[in-house]
Amino acid sequence: MTAVPAADFRQNYIAAYVVKDGKATEIALYIKNMTENEREIVQAGCLTNFNRKRK
Repeated sequence: MTAVPAADFRQNYIAAYVVKDGKATEIALYIKNMTENEREIVQAGCLTNFNRKRK
């Protein structure tokens, strides 16, 4: 699987890692299609940060 930068939410899947007993296992996380506004909120980290930037 090719890793997708965390900020690139235009992809349907992003790479993530589960760490257990010192071993990292790569998994794919599915992300539903999002509107441009939803992507901006996720990229801001949370709705509070998104709203703070809008002022």
